[in-house]
Amino acid sequence: MQGGHLVFEEAKLIIKFPAGSTFLIPLSCITHFNMPTGEGEFRASFTQYIAGEVFCWVENGFLTDNIMEGWDPEKHTVVMKERKGPWGRGLEKISTMNQLLEVL
Repeated sequence: MQGGHLVFEEAKLIIKFPAGSTFLIPLSCITHFNMPTGEGEFRASFTQYIAGEVFCWVENGFLTDNIMEGWDPEKHTVVMKERKGPWGRGLEKISTMNQLLEVL
């Protein structure tokens, strides 16, 4: 196989995945793309998406921010300070170089 590898621009990293591999990445945290395939080669992939608000809803104990606003103001302030936001949650999900090397 000559192409279809996953490229992470900022990390200057190219990863060659075996056929049938699954890979999860927080799209908003790192620029990525697939290298073109070689002549006569074919690679297929699919992308799934989940809105960041779903993670907030789970962090809120399955309540919307609007319902949380009716909480005790102190409790609401504590929850909002502890919330990591999409960047914080996304960065926690990115594998380290050592973790990637362990699976190769």
